[in-house]
Amino acid sequence: MRIFQPILFAMIVVLLSATSSFAAGNGNFAGAAFASMIDWQRGIVQEIGRILILVRDGASLIALLTSAALAFLYGMLSELSSGHAKLVASAYFAGRPAKLVQSFWMSCQIGLVNAGAAVLLGGSADIGLRHLFGGTPAHSIWLRLAAFAVIGAAGFFFALHTVQVKLSNEAEAVEADDARLSLYSHFGLIGAMGLIPKAGAVLVLVFTFANDIYGAGFILAGAVSAGMAATVFIFAGTGMIIRRIALAFADEGTAGAASLGLGLRFIAALAILVVAISFSALVLMDRYS
Repeated sequence: MRIFQPILFAMIVVLLSATSSFAAGNGNFAGAAFASMIDWQRGIVQEIGRILILVRDGASLIALLTSAALAFLYGMLSELSSGHAKLVASAYFAGRPAKLVQSFWMSCQIGLVNAGAAVLLGGSADIGLRHLFGGTPAHSIWLRLAAFAVIGAAGFFFALHTVQVKLSNEAEAVEADDARLSLYSHFGLIGAMGLIPKAGAVLVLVFTFANDIYGAGFILAGAVSAGMAATVFIFAGTGMIIRRIALAFADEGTAGAASLGLGLRFIAALAILVVAISFSALVLMDRYS
């Protein structure tokens, strides 16, 4: 099967090139696609609001399950259109050996953190907190910058650690010394990727809390975060596939394979750092432009 992996890699390159050419030929393609996705999200949130009114008035369980399905779809689309977690997860798993179950568990952890953040901020969205944050808590510039700072710090550490391993004559000793920091960086990324709740989840929670249907609010917040986790998992799996395809060009267990693995780890770390810097810049430009 390994003989087909370079062919698959070439097919992916051709597909990406064709997509880029199509987008270049139609300058409004990317913008139109993004705008359509945002419109879908708004429509989904509005539909959830209409269904929640029925739930408040005693509608059947089917109505609640329907709104939960819509919330799951909203979470997927929201992360796909503007979320940073998918890019970080893709780079993270492209840079290190891992099993699919590990990417699934990490995606679930990110979703749990995201649901907890949504419940915490949605439940605290009173007038005083809005005044403190200068807007809705889900759009707090300080919360976003803090999350991106943690992601950037983790990316910088991974890059520095990879260089140290490459330059050291005792790579195993360096790995052992940095094992604890690697663990902290791993969980730091999980926390930072899940820290920023989806705006739709916060709006739903504010509505459900105001109408004393707390259970529905918790269910929908969980559904939104589950949808986000599903998108993150897909991108994490894509990162693992990219890594396996790249390593197919070197014989397993050789010095070339080891060097290629370190190179992928370094590139992935830089990608995580670039994502953090880029999203931080976008937040600041949106805030002060």
